[in-house]
Amino acid sequence: MKIPKKLKIGGYIYEVIYPYIFKERTDRFGFTDVVHKKIYLREKDDGGEKFSESYLFEMLLHEILHAIDNTYNAGTEIDEEKIIRINKGLYQVLKDNNLLK
Repeated sequence: MKIPKKLKIGGYIYEVIYPYIFKERTDRFGFTDVVHKKIYLREKDDGGEKFSESYLFEMLLHEILHAIDNTYNAGTEIDEEKIIRINKGLYQVLKDNNLLK
């Protein structure tokens, strides 16, 4: 999967920084900076193995959902657990219907 360098989300252009190494929080795989309109994604797990394409897409989709939530709900409507569940469901629909390219 090719990670885009930019994404248009809710009328805003988000820069996608990939690969990114989280020095401040090593438990983080992705992060959406809604103030500066940037999405950061890790390339490797804690053991140094590259993430699979499917997991990488799931991570990107998760961060997109955070950006959407911030744009339309000011980041107050959808908590992390709900983002995770929506992300998994949406990813499964896209995958099962061959909508991932």
